[in-house]
Amino acid sequence: MKPTIYTLTGPSGVGKSTLISQAEARSAARQACSVTTRALRDADDRRIPVTMDTFLEMEQSGQLIESIFYDGNAYGISRSVVLRILEEGLPALLDCNESGVKQTIASGVAPVTTIFLVADAQTLYERQMSRGAGTLSSRIRRLKQALEEIDGIDSGLYHHVIRNDSLPDATAKLLGILNGEPVPSDPFDVDRFKRELGTLIDTLEASAAHL
Repeated sequence: MKPTIYTLTGPSGVGKSTLISQAEARSAARQACSVTTRALRDADDRRIPVTMDTFLEMEQSGQLIESIFYDGNAYGISRSVVLRILEEGLPALLDCNESGVKQTIASGVAPVTTIFLVADAQTLYERQMSRGAGTLSSRIRRLKQALEEIDGIDSGLYHHVIRNDSLPDATAKLLGILNGEPVPSDPFDVDRFKRELGTLIDTLEASAAHL
């Protein structure tokens, strides 16, 4: 494995964190955990908590290779954390959105291989709804955001598309990419995904209106 940055992007609930954990357990790749002003979900949440003042200082001083503000919270990935992994000769795994991917590429820290994760609409819906964190309205908002994020597949920004409907299959494909194997992108019907997820969101909103 070469000291390369691998970005994993995809809608909330697609399984980025789980897939990264699988890759870390079965390869030399290591995640560059993000810093965030958001409260950690639980003891297993590996993100680094910081105050908003600290985050803004890190951003303004160039300590972050990518950053984003979402839903009242700030998220970013420390340049020093990424460099520490790369200097050990290991691949660095980054969980970031499309904006973060572009910022990471622009940073010039290291070569970047971009991966977009997808899942069918029902699977994404069930994963999002089964999460213990967040209100119903925030989950609906994230599902609606997925309708926009899914268009990233056709942006030309991503080297690989991996379906994460089956964790073993998705893990095998990610490990293949990390090993430099010629892993073809999975086919994915964006229009069908939007139709099916849109219907699920409409049903959820109708149910929520009666609560």
